[in-house]
Amino acid sequence: ADAYFRHKRVRERVDLVYVTPSQDVLTQPLSTPGLSHLLDQKGIRREVAFATREVDGESGTLSSFDDRKLSFDLLVTVPGNAGADFVEDSGIGDERNYVPTDKHTLAAKAMEDVFVIGDATDLPTVKAGSVAHFESAVLTTNLLRRIDGKEPLSDFDGHAKCFVETG
Repeated sequence: ADAYFRHKRVRERVDLVYVTPSQDVLTQPLSTPGLSHLLDQKGIRREVAFATREVDGESGTLSSFDDRKLSFDLLVTVPGNAGADFVEDSGIGDERNYVPTDKHTLAAKAMEDVFVIGDATDLPTVKAGSVAHFESAVLTTNLLRRIDGKEPLSDFDGHAKCFVETG
């Protein structure tokens, strides 16, 4: 949006706001300084720890659970998500249909021979394909170790890598 509005020579008339429920711009402390610098450089305001309660499209208002309100003309958002219904149907999911998962071994907490990957986990990571990609190496190793009668390794550190297109 920043690049588009600069190209159209109207950026100085547009207020861009990055809104996130996280306590900082990203959940990963290693990436936060880079994105914070980029937002500052581009004049994009931040609204952190904003847990969205309601979107009122008619009035152009975004409201948080702590009663903050932001007005908008255009809202680009990622809706909240929950796990799949089949997780709930299986009986191994939590209240949001995610499988409680050991965050280092990727083993399901309730079932010894089940490992979990991607959007099915309750891990405190983003629900993105890059996370599943990095989980897959740990999952493969630990599945093979379990088959060989060995304990799983605690190798997953929650990291992910993704690109941020900046125009």
